[in-house]
Amino acid sequence: MFFVLMVASVLGFVVTLAVSVVLELLGHELPWWGPVIALGVVLATVALWGVAWNLLDAARYLDGEETVGTITEVTADDSMGPESNPAYDMLITAEVTGGGRIRRAARESPRDAPRPGQRIRFRHNTRDPDDLRDILFLKFVDGTAQRSDEEAS
Repeated sequence: MFFVLMVASVLGFVVTLAVSVVLELLGHELPWWGPVIALGVVLATVALWGVAWNLLDAARYLDGEETVGTITEVTADDSMGPESNPAYDMLITAEVTGGGRIRRAARESPRDAPRPGQRIRFRHNTRDPDDLRDILFLKFVDGTAQRSDEEAS
């Protein structure tokens, strides 16, 4: 629904600009507010698209299982630019209720760099141990890193 609205608003903006240029070339006086309103509609639609996308992402995991896992590996991606926080690719391991261990991968841009051993809360829909993309990041549980079983021995 929002996709159709976004495409329609972009097309409306392009048509408004084209009509404005044609009217200007023909010597007709055109209202200054036409392209401004068209641009406002495009920006409002893009903002609504972003909100709808986040709500859809949360709805996909509404029936999912909430789990607390431990970050086992962190890779920083500094290509985001100097004005933004770097993105971090995190590999997470968690024990699920009823036994078993799952691994998930997440990409986040927190202010403080995540560390291996830090705990993270997330939602997942499957118990497939290697379905790395089945994750909805919720939050970092705390700032303290905990030792994994491999490090303890």
